[in-house]
Amino acid sequence: MNKLLFFPTPYPDEDFRSVVYRYHVRSGNSDFKQTKIELFNLNSEKVSTIPRNISFLLNKMPYGNFYNKEYILALTWFPFLRAFLPEDRLINVNEDIMYGKTGSYNYANRIDIQKHFPLVNKVINYCPICIKEDFEKYGEAYIHLHHQLSFINFCPLHHVNLIEKCLECGKYFTNKYASSLTIKPCCDYSCIKKVKIDTIFNFKLKLLSEVKYFKQYNRMDSQKLFAKILLLLGNKNYISNKGVIDKTKLIEDLFEKYHEDCLFSLGIERETLTSKFLNPQYMANFSIIYILLMCYLAGTVENFLKNKDTSSLPFGSEPWPCHNTVCPTYNKKEKPKVNCRRTFLDNTTIGSFTCNICGFKYTRKYYDGISDSDGKKYNVTNMGELWRNKVIKLYLEGSNVRKIAEILNSKHSTVARLVRNLKKTNLAYRECAPTDLPDTSLLVASVSRDKRREKYRAKIMRLKDLYPKITRVAIKKIANKEYSWLYKRDLKWLNDNIPPVRERLNFAHLDKQLQHKIKEATRSAYNSNPPSRIRKGTILRNLDLKDRNQIVSHKEKLPKTYSELESSIETIEEYQIRHVPSIYLQLKSSGYINVTVDSILAFRRSYRKCSNETKKRIEEVLEKLRTSEQKMTNNGLLERSKYLKEE
Repeated sequence: MNKLLFFPTPYPDEDFRSVVYRYHVRSGNSDFKQTKIELFNLNSEKVSTIPRNISFLLNKMPYGNFYNKEYILALTWFPFLRAFLPEDRLINVNEDIMYGKTGSYNYANRIDIQKHFPLVNKVINYCPICIKEDFEKYGEAYIHLHHQLSFINFCPLHHVNLIEKCLECGKYFTNKYASSLTIKPCCDYSCIKKVKIDTIFNFKLKLLSEVKYFKQYNRMDSQKLFAKILLLLGNKNYISNKGVIDKTKLIEDLFEKYHEDCLFSLGIERETLTSKFLNPQYMANFSIIYILLMCYLAGTVENFLKNKDTSSLPFGSEPWPCHNTVCPTYNKKEKPKVNCRRTFLDNTTIGSFTCNICGFKYTRKYYDGISDSDGKKYNVTNMGELWRNKVIKLYLEGSNVRKIAEILNSKHSTVARLVRNLKKTNLAYRECAPTDLPDTSLLVASVSRDKRREKYRAKIMRLKDLYPKITRVAIKKIANKEYSWLYKRDLKWLNDNIPPVRERLNFAHLDKQLQHKIKEATRSAYNSNPPSRIRKGTILRNLDLKDRNQIVSHKEKLPKTYSELESSIETIEEYQIRHVPSIYLQLKSSGYINVTVDSILAFRRSYRKCSNETKKRIEEVLEKLRTSEQKMTNNGLLERSKYLKEE
């Protein structure tokens, strides 16, 4: 493999894509695809935000160079995103970055392809002042890494809007695949105006500082990171005694802390946080929101990372051991699949552990920061079906209790208890042939369930005979054990033989009522003229909690309601047209004398893909705004002239 004769040294805050392009300019290659093959052995002209197959590049680096994997990735946003990736996904991503041998699936550049909260912009942005200063200082301009964050629309240093094309000559600074970048100014950029310093500006500037700190100093994996977040949520009473996170309250408090306008400026809405937020498998989808959450819980990201009191959650993170000697993972290299559910009491945390392989269940306790770190102190609550079936098999083969306990390395009393229960079933298990032994254990369980079912059914029916008007709630209170067992295993019989909890809803009538309420809620939403697009959540928030719950719970039975809701959602084109007056005022306050469609397209990236029809309608709205503004100006001049004449 031929060594490279040179490779560019990165400039301050330079994006790695820019370093690769500067090599391309100096290499003399006529086609960027040729450069990609030469550096990464990849047949593509697209410059990715995170490089792939960098081992190929590192092997070709000139002798005595200082490049390694960490140094290259520091020129990307991967060190930031790495902490939010689950272990299995991170393995694939690292493999793809180093060797690019993951088939056609590009793991590296699918980290941040998110629908709602991408970390990095799809298009490359520049600060026009930075272009001039970099060219004067270094003889060439380059891509600044921090300018590419999705929530930053201004240069943090010069406080001017970031742009993707020149506002004077209209030239784009980069092409579609970023295989052609700007390295020198095309105009003098004298028309650039500074952005307005307001609450949203300061909010984004502070968020940028926290993101940069997390990228530079974070050294934890996603499990430890999520464990820290959980512990702090528990300290702030967002986790119930049953270990359930009160996500609704947390989201409301986040919106109150950071203000709705600030979060909307990042594209964050309440309804987009209801499904996969606070799910450890999807942390990368919400990386920016987790930074805000860290600041909310600990004040700053620095405090969050350095807080030693939150270094681990009670009982740590997975994998937790399975203590069942018959489990395939017991004392083996294979990783056990044990779930942990924490229950938070006053000074005690109880961990309930369940093995998904053998069904073994046990509990551990954590007293006010003190725990059995080696996990030897635990209480067994269920030996699991695998252990139970092995005991039955050995017993039916003729082994006594002492022998079974010795073979399975289990307590004598635990085995004896199960054998006593078997004898109570009065099964003719002695007649079973050895070849039937695996099925016999299932037969034992099946007959036992049938007897219990008949017994519990009989008790419920006796209550109905004694109290003909008894309600379901009363039955549940009097015979809770029987009701709960039948509810899990015989729900159809239960529903057919006892009255429902409440009267059945008349869904046809309810559908008409909710359809009317959706119309009213839609009218209210549009009258409020929100800064963001009107979606389902915007409309549903104008309804009572009861109405919202009915709509969510009975989707299939409320066709008119859902049809009305779907038709009420504001399209992207409708939102763009409705939002024009707001953008008009923003541009005017920024110093624009004549606001045109082109200036709006340059100011707001989301408008650049709108249709010609939408552009015509925007022009009509702008014309009305200009006319109205001119009338107000003329009226003001007329009043002033009258005043002067009277004087």
